Amino acid sequence: MLEETDAGKKLDAYRLYENNVLRTLERDYDVKRTDVMGARDDAWSALSDSYAKAARGEVQVFAADVAAKSVLGKDELPALRANPHVGVEQIRFAVDMPRHDYLPEDVDEFLSNDAVRAQVPMEYYLKDGPDPDMRNDLRISPTASPPHVLADRCEKIAVPAHLETQRQGIVGRLRSASSFADVEDRDRSHSTGTVAEAGTVQTTGKVFGGGTGIASTSSVSSGAAENAGAESTMPAAMSAGKRKSPHGKTSSSTSPAGEMSHLDRSRSASRSSTTRQVHSGGHR
Repeated sequence: MLEETDAGKKLDAYRLYENNVLRTLERDYDVKRTDVMGARDDAWSALSDSYAKAARGEVQVFAADVAAKSVLGKDELPALRANPHVGVEQIRFAVDMPRHDYLPEDVDEFLSNDAVRAQVPMEYYLKDGPDPDMRNDLRISPTASPPHVLADRCEKIAVPAHLETQRQGIVGRLRSASSFADVEDRDRSHSTGTVAEAGTVQTTGKVFGGGTGIASTSSVSSGAAENAGAESTMPAAMSAGKRKSPHGKTSSSTSPAGEMSHLDRSRSASRSSTTRQVHSGGHR
């Protein structure tokens, strides 16, 4: 993870996530807490972004649900999608997506596809929809029902050809409902089945991992990462873990529809995940 790179170790050594450090800086040096937190988060985001832009080949993401305002959601995944050497087609999730019991099974299975997960943050499929502040941040209509919020997002993303027909069917059903329960009820006799799982892709070279999301790529250009004070190559890729069909899924947990399993510190929404060597889903 980023904390294990030279630049990450140095940033971590400042202990700028600790309240006593923030209080001391404000009391003894007249440095406002908000200024420190802003500079801290910007530094981690810049380091994370350097890895995402320097990535080459397949990338492994160690995350379950992705929050839109986490570094993974707002910085890393967009940078990887825009990276011509990666793109959405080479983003793989190594952590099973939890079952969201309030969603129809085929909708939930569609969302668990790697290409979809890389483009649809969890706020778009929360049971009650995004809260008002998040709707404003994501430019979502304050009156759009949860199914319509998800339908709008699904229409805008790029999906593999084999998912296009399923995407169109799901979007149509979402638009005809005012709640996810309505979609479930209408769909019991019209299930489109499960999503075909993509095969794993072997990679060569070295890769990188990240505490809140990004894990491995096949290689990293030496210039971009080193310029950011980071390592130019990272450890070997792990094959992405694929969730089984809802009738035989590997994950017994259900999503709290609130936060990702890989963000277990208070700094989760600000620090990146782009650099743990073996992405255990630990930090930021």
